[in-house]
Amino acid sequence: MNICFVTSEYVSPLRGGVERVTYILSEVFRKYGHNVYIVSKNRPLTKEDEIDNHIVFPSIKDEENICFLEGLVINQQIDILINQSHHTVIFKICVSVKEKTKCKLISTFHTAPNYIFCDIKDKWGEICFDRFSLSRIKRQCSWILLYPYRYYMRKKYLQKRLANYYHGSDAVVLLSEQFKSDYVQIAGLDNSDKLYAIANPICQKQHLDLYDVDKKKQILFIGRMLFQAKRPDRMIRIWERICYSFPDWELYMLGDGPIKEILMEYCSERKIKNVHFTGMVNPESYYKSASILCVTSSYEGFPLVLAEALSYSVIPIAFDSFKSVRDIIKNNINGFLIEPFNIKEYARKLSTLMGNRQLRYELMRKSKIGKINNFEVDRIYECWHLLFQQI
Repeated sequence: MNICFVTSEYVSPLRGGVERVTYILSEVFRKYGHNVYIVSKNRPLTKEDEIDNHIVFPSIKDEENICFLEGLVINQQIDILINQSHHTVIFKICVSVKEKTKCKLISTFHTAPNYIFCDIKDKWGEICFDRFSLSRIKRQCSWILLYPYRYYMRKKYLQKRLANYYHGSDAVVLLSEQFKSDYVQIAGLDNSDKLYAIANPICQKQHLDLYDVDKKKQILFIGRMLFQAKRPDRMIRIWERICYSFPDWELYMLGDGPIKEILMEYCSERKIKNVHFTGMVNPESYYKSASILCVTSSYEGFPLVLAEALSYSVIPIAFDSFKSVRDIIKNNINGFLIEPFNIKEYARKLSTLMGNRQLRYELMRKSKIGKINNFEVDRIYECWHLLFQQI
């Protein structure tokens, strides 16, 4: 079968999110005999990001890109287009090509269907945390005054977008069965016949050889440094509450983004100890040595870091703030779920885990007999293969 991924960002195994997932899927599809092409809007950021069979749209004009993709579909006899982008313009290009050719279109939704409402609420976190100049304060006040209007308009936008995805595609892939009801409700659908749930894959096998003796007193946060969604500011506030009680523990903040400098300045001013901002790095060596992973997101689609952490016997803690988190964390069995967004309770639970080595050992042991294998890449391929047959 000939398959073409269409996405906004350049696909790379070195990056997070959709870019990395697309790369993993493209490799496993090739492994099982499919011909795979990838078309993106953006070019690679570095030489190391470049991969085979990756094509960049030739123009900034939609009409030219439609003609280009249509030609690729016809010449390479593409059977299925997989839209991996959240940008409406990419979706419209895919729909146009689908209507002009015989190919099928699968659209993926890589986050929680109600993400826009969470984004709006996260703006309050930015307002409360950041230190502003007078001009920024004026802009934030303007944002607050326009809040009801923004909420109404973004609700309408989301409803239209989800409905268009559903009606314009042969299938829509969500990251959890738990998201289907939200999608149907927000989009105003009569049925969910074209909705499918396929989790993101992880490449790692379970590292059953990792035990408590291999672990150091290290805590990980892995994600983009943004106020929206990931909320690393919450992690810093949690650590600020407990770091002085555990001077032999360290927090590693893996990732980059626009608020990294703000967080570093905050830690410096308040003399928050043992925080290391690493930037964008390969997390594998950190997984091997760390004991705990903290996720403080407002929402997620399917956070790879949770599944990857469990495969390395790293104990996860997360807010119970998005439905797919329960697909990965079984509360009090292989990790902890905290009431959203109770910073005090999160800090208390984290302190309990840091201070109790026997508890950490028990949770690590249970993670080895969990269902993390369900997310291994070959299992996930079976779900995609079944979908290809059904459409």
